[in-house]
Amino acid sequence: MKKALLSLLFVGGSILLFTSCDGERINPAEESFEFYENANLVEEFPYAELGEKLVFRHYYLAANKENVANDEYAEEVYFAVNAAEDFYLEGPELQEIEFVFKQYCDCSTYDKIQIVDGYLKGDKKGSDRYLLEANVELRGYFMHEGEILESQILHSAFTGLFKKNSISALNRR
Repeated sequence: MKKALLSLLFVGGSILLFTSCDGERINPAEESFEFYENANLVEEFPYAELGEKLVFRHYYLAANKENVANDEYAEEVYFAVNAAEDFYLEGPELQEIEFVFKQYCDCSTYDKIQIVDGYLKGDKKGSDRYLLEANVELRGYFMHEGEILESQILHSAFTGLFKKNSISALNRR
């Protein structure tokens, strides 16, 4: 009898605990990770076309705050590498890769962005997946008539399992 009562209290307490959890503690941000084989990076949408490299795309959409106006934020990072297998890039190798970094927000738009420091590591996981880790410092420049007015350091870091997709799927966005 005592064991049954303790079990009932445990189950009841567990139900109370789980149903009283505040849903706001969960981060409803969204991320997607995909890559395209036989692709090249281009500077205009859709940012990738048929070519001979691997192009990776990371998309991040931050959760909106209910009582804050204009807090919407998303970013998209594309980069192209000449790799058929695993890769690790840092220093000058990293600074020379082709990349596109886009921010979608109520914020200033950079005229030019360059990679300053960091690393990019990709591990091939079969024919249709890459486990990728990125930790990159960028410098965004505000320019006027070819002159730099101001610059700002940005940071982009993510880890994800990138899934193979087709260029035609990218063009339908």
